[in-house]
Amino acid sequence: MMFADDVILCRDRKEELEADLEDWRQVLQSKEMKVSWSKTEYLRFNGTEYDSIKLGTDLIPQREEFEYLSSTLSAAGESTCEVQRRMKAGWQN
Repeated sequence: MMFADDVILCRDRKEELEADLEDWRQVLQSKEMKVSWSKTEYLRFNGTEYDSIKLGTDLIPQREEFEYLSSTLSAAGESTCEVQRRMKAGWQN
């Protein structure tokens, strides 16, 4: 079995992102791999607003923050959530 996670796709336009997602899905399927769409989410930066991101007929949920490579990313571009996470980890040690 092969597993891949924590993949980021970055695009300026919704249409480009949806096209990249579809291309990614097709390539993975050709290699007999699949994406867990129940775990797939998107985060918008720089005030970019999308009504929704779709892959086929499936809607991909939007997040305001998530952890990526042990750092917390925020849609607002703030570091508050990352600072709080690191302070909590320090106090726990």
